[in-house]
Amino acid sequence: MNDLRREEGTSLIWFYSVVALIVAVVLVLSLATQQYLFARFLKDYSEQLVLATLSLQADLESSKATAEALVGLDSKSPKSFEIVSLTSPDSKTLVLHSCATWQSEIALIPLSRRMCVISMAR
Repeated sequence: MNDLRREEGTSLIWFYSVVALIVAVVLVLSLATQQYLFARFLKDYSEQLVLATLSLQADLESSKATAEALVGLDSKSPKSFEIVSLTSPDSKTLVLHSCATWQSEIALIPLSRRMCVISMAR
């Protein structure tokens, strides 16, 4: 009597499952890293922009126009970069609220997310 089941091919199923799991983990880590790096770049860019605007302009009325002109001149500005508001709560501090849209660099996964940052300079 041969009651033993044949186990041929089960290792192939386990192998494909492990490969699929590894690919999924790598994709998630890659997308998370891309988002983190974009958020850091957006924060750094916004801080540099508010510092440059503050050093070029003394009055708040022309500060937003100056900031928009600086963004237009810069070739490294993030795509879809937008200045939401530029305010001065006191006469010394300049507060920039800006947003940009992050898009996945992996063609198979079309994800996008809007990210906003607040930068201040005195």
